[in-house]
Amino acid sequence: MQKHTARRGGKDMEDMGYTNMEAVIRNVSSKGLLVKDTKSRASGHSGEVIGTLDSYKLSLLFYLAHVTKNMDAASDDPSEIPPRYYFGGYGNITEDFGVTQPTKTVAQQIFAGERDLDGYVESRYLHGRQQVGKALRELQSMGIVKCVRRANSYQNINSVWILLIGTQEENATVERLAERHLAYIDRMRNKPRGFAGMIDETN
Repeated sequence: MQKHTARRGGKDMEDMGYTNMEAVIRNVSSKGLLVKDTKSRASGHSGEVIGTLDSYKLSLLFYLAHVTKNMDAASDDPSEIPPRYYFGGYGNITEDFGVTQPTKTVAQQIFAGERDLDGYVESRYLHGRQQVGKALRELQSMGIVKCVRRANSYQNINSVWILLIGTQEENATVERLAERHLAYIDRMRNKPRGFAGMIDETN
């Protein structure tokens, strides 16, 4: 699957994330879009519905904002990765969130031979991917992200998500540039074998 990384140093790194994260705060979290209904456990108020922050979705949005290009990095070249465009797959998010790492208690159980490390990591990895996918689908239903290409295991390609975290005009630009880039990729795939212009790298 594709790896979603920025080169260390130079303009590529400067293009990544900072103003996107500001947009998440300004246009999403500060407007209460990530507040969910929760039943209170406070003494005297147990069972009352209160609003609490959905911290997982906020963390996921901050992650996507951080690893994708800012709006001012948009290019006229359709081969360039567009702004607010994520193609790195659910697995990369799961690994970067660290959810496959054993807790202290689990590590002790593994050391004692009570649990299998490989089995634990695989189970946590699959659960993490499912959690990412569920959160993204919920964010899409809210209009905050959008899937513009579904994953295809036969072609070994990840799904592509765009972040709709800006103004109406910015979001329209993000969607237009993503569609243009995906159309370019499709044209490159249909070139004869050995064509040197392929830009949709997989590992």
